[in-house]
Amino acid sequence: MRDYLDVLLQGRQFKLIKTKAFKSIRDRYGIKQTEIEVLGYLSSLSNNTSSDVYHDLILNKGHVSQSTIRLRNMGYLTIHQHPTDKRSCIFSLTDKGRSVADEIANVRHSVFLSLLKGFTKQQQSQLEKLAEKICQNMDELENQSL
Repeated sequence: MRDYLDVLLQGRQFKLIKTKAFKSIRDRYGIKQTEIEVLGYLSSLSNNTSSDVYHDLILNKGHVSQSTIRLRNMGYLTIHQHPTDKRSCIFSLTDKGRSVADEIANVRHSVFLSLLKGFTKQQQSQLEKLAEKICQNMDELENQSL
């Protein structure tokens, strides 16, 4: 018997689905899956420091550095030194980057609609609240020594 909660929390199947869903964007723009994640993340927040990116996306600093430099070189984002923390950078999407990020958001939305097919609005709302609580609990567990 499958432990469905464990399957969801591990995220392997979801990662495979996202990889398939974003193939056309990767092919059209010549960007990698990690770069899609970075662009999607940067488009959703106003506080876009390098430490935010690697912490929230659970990427190592090297992946963030490589991805953001490549995205900058392709004209999708700008990189500026953080004004108070010289070890950190601030990322901003260019118009070109915002356009690709909008496509990423549309694909992500389509994937979520497919995953929630057959759910009522009430069930979707309940799932969102449950997921938020699970994330809060995981943050607490991550910050304590086990």
